[in-house]
Amino acid sequence: MPSPVPEESPMTLGPSRTEPRPDRAGRRQSPIDIDPAGAQYVPSLPGIAFAFGPSALTLGTVRPATHAPGCDRDDEENIAARPSHGSATAVVTDAHRNLVYELDEVHWHAPAEHTVAGHRFPLEAHLKYHRTGEPSDAMVVAVLVEPGPAHPVLDQVIAAFPEPGEAQRHVPLFDLAALLPASRGSYRYSGSLTTCEYGEGVWWVVLAEPVTAAEAQIGAFAKRIGPNARPVQPPHERAVYTDLPPKG
Repeated sequence: MPSPVPEESPMTLGPSRTEPRPDRAGRRQSPIDIDPAGAQYVPSLPGIAFAFGPSALTLGTVRPATHAPGCDRDDEENIAARPSHGSATAVVTDAHRNLVYELDEVHWHAPAEHTVAGHRFPLEAHLKYHRTGEPSDAMVVAVLVEPGPAHPVLDQVIAAFPEPGEAQRHVPLFDLAALLPASRGSYRYSGSLTTCEYGEGVWWVVLAEPVTAAEAQIGAFAKRIGPNARPVQPPHERAVYTDLPPKG
C-alpha cells in the first residue's frame, strides 16, 4: 500500500496475511485499545475516498470457516450483510498511485471490539474490503456506535435479521453511505481478523467519529448477535497512525 510512514506501518506495499494463528501467538492481533494521545500524526497519510452506489443487501448467518480449540469463543456466529457486487469501493491514494478496494460485507459486534482510551462503545460496524485483484490484501473500516438519535438505516438491517434456520434475507435498496460518519478522520494500524483463526496482515481504519443509534436499535443487535466481541489484544509496541491534527 502506498506509504509515507515507517516500514512497519500498515501502509507499506501489499500487506500479506501471515499464517493463521489459532493459538493467538501473533504480535499484530486485533482489536486493540486506541489511545488518541499516543497516535502518531501523519498529515500525509494516503487519502481514502469512499464511493457508494445503489445497492441491495443480502443478510445471512455466517461462521468462520475454521474453528480450533485456541479460538477465543466457542460460538463465533454472526450476521453478515453483503452488498451488490461492485456497489461500493474505497480508493487509497498518495502521490504515486491509486489502489482500489471493493466492499465484500458489513457485520457488527456487540459490544464494540476496539476501545478508545479504555472506553468501550456498545456497538461497532466492520466494513470489510479487499484490494481489487489481490483478495488477500484486506482492509477493514471500523465504525463505532454510541447511544443517541436513531440511526437512519439500522432498522432495515434489524428487520432483515435471518430467523434461526433461515438461510438469507434481502433488503432491496440500502444506503451504504449512511453507515459512515460525516467526518472520515481515522486511526490506522496493522492488525488481524478478530474471528478465528485471527490471520494477520489486515489493514485497519478505525474512524474517529462515532455514529449514533437509538437504545432500541443497539439492544436489537445485542440480543441477536451479542456478546461477540473479541477481547482487546496487546499492542506489542505497534504504532497507530492518524490524520487528525493534535488538539491544542
